[in-house]
Amino acid sequence: MLMRMRYFRNVVLLLAVPVAFAHPELGDYLKHRIVLSAKADHIDLTVEITFDAGRSYEERQKIDADKDGKFSRAEREVYFAQIDSAAGKQLQLVVNGKARNLVPLFDPELDLFDSRDVERHPHVLRLSYFAEVKCAPGDVVTVVDNLWPDNPAIMLAEAQEEEVIRATPRQSNAPGVAGSAPAAREVVFDISRLNAAAIKKSSSSHVCGAACRHRSASKGRPATSGKPGR
Repeated sequence: MLMRMRYFRNVVLLLAVPVAFAHPELGDYLKHRIVLSAKADHIDLTVEITFDAGRSYEERQKIDADKDGKFSRAEREVYFAQIDSAAGKQLQLVVNGKARNLVPLFDPELDLFDSRDVERHPHVLRLSYFAEVKCAPGDVVTVVDNLWPDNPAIMLAEAQEEEVIRATPRQSNAPGVAGSAPAAREVVFDISRLNAAAIKKSSSSHVCGAACRHRSASKGRPATSGKPGR
C-alpha cells in the first residue's frame, strides 16, 4: 500500500510495513508518523505513534502500575523514562550513512483524546527530537524506527519544507513480511534546494504541522557549538 500526497509545504508518504507477522490483523498495526524538518544547521524529528482502541487499552494498563484506573505523575514519569530508554536503542537518525545523535526537544506527550486514563480508546504518543547537523542539497537522511518492534507498522513519512532546502520522502521498496530485514522500518529522505519561486512562496505563507506545535514542555535547543553533532 503506497500513497503520496502534497500539502503546500508538506510532503507525505504512506508505507504499510507488516514486520514480524505473517498475517497481521488490522488491530495489530501501529501507525508511526515520522515528521522531519531539515534546516541548514539542524534537523527536527517528530515521531507520533497512534494506538488503536485495543492496543491503547493494553498500553494504558502498563502505565497504570497500581491498577487504580488513573495515571499518577510518578506513573507517567516511569513510563516516559522507559520510552526514552527504548528510543535511545530503537530510534536512529542517519545522514549520508553516518549515525547522528538525537537529543530530546520536548518531553514525551501522551494524547488521550479526552478519554479516561484507562479506557479502550485510541491514543497518540508524540516524541520530539533534534540533531545538530548541517544539511545540504544532495544529502540523504534515513530515519530508522524500530519502536514497538513486536507490532507491525504503518509508516507515514512527512517532510516540512523550509525556506531554502527541502526534504522529500523517498518511495520505498515493497513492504516487509514475516522475518523481513530491519530496513523495512526505515524511511529515507532526499535533501534538495528549493527553486526561487518556491522560496518566494514559502516566505509568504506558513503551515504549522505536528513538528512545530508549540508546547510548554519544550526542553529547548542548546546554542550551537560551531560543530555539527555526531
